[in-house]
Amino acid sequence: MEFLALVLLSLQMVLSHPDEGLSIRKYVRKYGYPIESHRFETPDGYFLKAYRIPHGKSGTPPRKVALIVHGLGGSAENFLLLGPPNAMAFYMADRGYDVWLFNARGTRHSRKHRTLSPLSNAKQFWSFSFHEIGIYDLPSTIEYVLNYTKARKLFYVGHSQGGTSFYVMLSERPNFNEKISAAALLAPSSYIEHIISPLLFFLARMIGVIQGVLEWFHWYELLMPNSPMVNNILMQICRPEHMHDLCLDLIYLLGGTENGSINKTLLPLILQWVPSGFATAQLYHYGQLIINGGFRQYNHGPQKNLKIYNSTTPPEYNMSNVRVPVAYFYSTHDIFSTAMMARIVFEKLPNLVLKYQVPIETWSHLDYILASNAHETQLIKKHGYPVETHTYETKDGYILTAFRIPHGVTSTKSKQVALLAHGMGGSGENFVFIGPPDALAFYLADRGYDVWLFNARGTQHSRKHRSLNPNRDRKKYWNFSWHEIGVYDLPATINYIQKETGIDSIFYVGHSQGTTILFVMLSQLPEMNEKIQVGAMLAPSAFHWLTHSPLLVIGSKLWTLGERLLALLNWYELPAPNSSALTGLVKAVCKHGALETVCLDVINLIGGTDSSQLNKTVFPVVLQYIPQGFSARQAWHYAQIIVSKDFKLYDHGAKKNMKLYNSTTPPPYNLSNCIAPIALFYAPRDPYGNPKMVQEFSKRLPNIVLKYEVKVPDWNHLDFVLAANLNEVIHDPLYELFKRYEVQ
Repeated sequence: MEFLALVLLSLQMVLSHPDEGLSIRKYVRKYGYPIESHRFETPDGYFLKAYRIPHGKSGTPPRKVALIVHGLGGSAENFLLLGPPNAMAFYMADRGYDVWLFNARGTRHSRKHRTLSPLSNAKQFWSFSFHEIGIYDLPSTIEYVLNYTKARKLFYVGHSQGGTSFYVMLSERPNFNEKISAAALLAPSSYIEHIISPLLFFLARMIGVIQGVLEWFHWYELLMPNSPMVNNILMQICRPEHMHDLCLDLIYLLGGTENGSINKTLLPLILQWVPSGFATAQLYHYGQLIINGGFRQYNHGPQKNLKIYNSTTPPEYNMSNVRVPVAYFYSTHDIFSTAMMARIVFEKLPNLVLKYQVPIETWSHLDYILASNAHETQLIKKHGYPVETHTYETKDGYILTAFRIPHGVTSTKSKQVALLAHGMGGSGENFVFIGPPDALAFYLADRGYDVWLFNARGTQHSRKHRSLNPNRDRKKYWNFSWHEIGVYDLPATINYIQKETGIDSIFYVGHSQGTTILFVMLSQLPEMNEKIQVGAMLAPSAFHWLTHSPLLVIGSKLWTLGERLLALLNWYELPAPNSSALTGLVKAVCKHGALETVCLDVINLIGGTDSSQLNKTVFPVVLQYIPQGFSARQAWHYAQIIVSKDFKLYDHGAKKNMKLYNSTTPPPYNLSNCIAPIALFYAPRDPYGNPKMVQEFSKRLPNIVLKYEVKVPDWNHLDFVLAANLNEVIHDPLYELFKRYEVQ
């Protein structure tokens, strides 16, 4: 009986997925999308299969044609794995594209040839690299798609080798420039001699030895002569729960970083469809590029090179022939498409229209197709709202990302601009969690506002710096409190918005720390007052010594001990040195029914009271994005306010204070400089913004235009962004205030 119990337990501890075992056609149809398969031949006799999703679930006829091309070891499934609405194929089909999914020669869908067998004629069948894919497979596919759809041009999306083969095609067959409207290249691999992986560089140096060994075994296909068998073996190895992390680590190793954003629940599907077959010569070709430099054709050796190229060395691909408008996507942690490689390509492409660096520190090569947050803006897009991503730099080198909803679903133009600033541990998502029509971002966009979502330094979207790394250079990177967010991040954001929109002043909404940073900015940089039309402060936070929370008071008395302890541990980020990992842990724990109530109680404890207003239906979404990373100094600064009983600059200790402030104690913020119109929204049971604090604001702020007390008895600190009845309680009176200040 014990043995039977152990067997049953082991079966429960394996990872499975409801779509496991489905063919690509059944998988797509399961989600309500149409799918077709198309077969055609290349000039050198390979039979290729492409899959087509002719339109989205709505059935609306497509307006444009898109071809999506996979990377080395991939296939059409790469762009379906995430499922709707996030997988790129579904995403584009839902937005009016006739989507075609490419399958290169040698993949599971394109393993046939007019005369050759991939097994019995292995040497001849697999005698190709990405060069042949570029000069034969891609042109054949594009011609077939355009002839079938009667379209004149198509849009191209390529990941990894999908970018390499794109460069090859246009450099060798430039007439195909006329058949492509624009190309989006995700981590395209070309000038890879600057690869940052010592392991891959070592393997590249050994490429001649590896090639000799594999040819001795008559092994011309990778990963092995029967890739579906590899998939089955990997699935069995990775099923047990204790193997999940190891298997993910191996995937991350291939992607180029120790941690990425891969959706763990997709592991069974990933192992079912990846890797797909490819020729060893494709790998050798990339190895040659690493060792020899440049972006060249295949090196067959001096004698054969002379016969083929009329030169002992292979020629460079002529990138000046790539005249199509190209958008280039890359990231700092992608070992196959680094910033240095990107800069080389930028100089060579004649029609580069977009250079986009992914603003997520750990984003790896495979995250472009497998990340759980590949569409961070999907929270907005899925509701039919337009969204833009904007990146800019602060004076002290932090690179911030803001999201913009330029207008509502029905409107196309906005007269007013609103900036929404989150609290500590939050991000721009705080204002979109509960969806339309109640989330503030959607509420304002639907009423004619151009809405911008702020993301402070250290949050998931703003973790980059000109020279510092948040993990490697922890002490220096995290050396900030909300003071720096107020004097650097907020002004940089407002100035950027001014430049982008041409407006003179903005409407501002801050929640919790989002109010603190406005007070800091206006007191320290009074010239910024003229750029604030009116500021709506939700749970205004500055005078924390007036809190009624014993927990906050006790915590503040321990701040010096906490600061020293975390410094000893080299721990300067809260809530953890890897907040994305903590978010995943919290989500995993709280999704269980028995623990959900406990998690809600913890959220209510943070908010200050047991609230009945929390919108519990968005709880899973909240756990996906909260907590966000923030500096320990942000918490210490609030603790200092409670201890000193004044709203002051950061206390660095008497010696450093004297150097910075010319005083042994930090000076108070001069709130009399805050002359912009300010509205205070507060609740009696909010420990961070209660009536006593509002009375203190009344004494210090010269231009309070509204003091609005929430009358809901148990309304707490987090209800200002998460309550189910926000429109009625907060947003309607806030909008009435804004209308008084709108510029006609």
